[in-house]
Amino acid sequence: MRWLTFIAAAYVLLGIQSGLGDLLRWGGATPNLVLMLVVFVALNASRDAALLGCLILGFVHDLAGGGPIGLMALAYGLAAVLLVQVQQLVYRDNPITHFFATFFAALVVM
Repeated sequence: MRWLTFIAAAYVLLGIQSGLGDLLRWGGATPNLVLMLVVFVALNASRDAALLGCLILGFVHDLAGGGPIGLMALAYGLAAVLLVQVQQLVYRDNPITHFFATFFAALVVM
């Protein structure tokens, strides 16, 4: 995995989510942009790098004010474990795959 690109994407998406969360609100719900990065990493990176990256994203999300420390890290890690298991079974270049994987991961996280 390209760690510098991962760090830059995590920084930008967490900044957009934290800074523009109220403007992106639709019907009382805000989009979870970090979860989209979790799904992308879990489907495209190797197993160990994906799990480590998703745990890091969860801790950073917790530190940015997303709740108690470790809660989102556990949720993102669990979603990554489940998505890594189906990584070889799905067609990863299809946007519909990412849509349904994000929906599934959102159900696991929530």
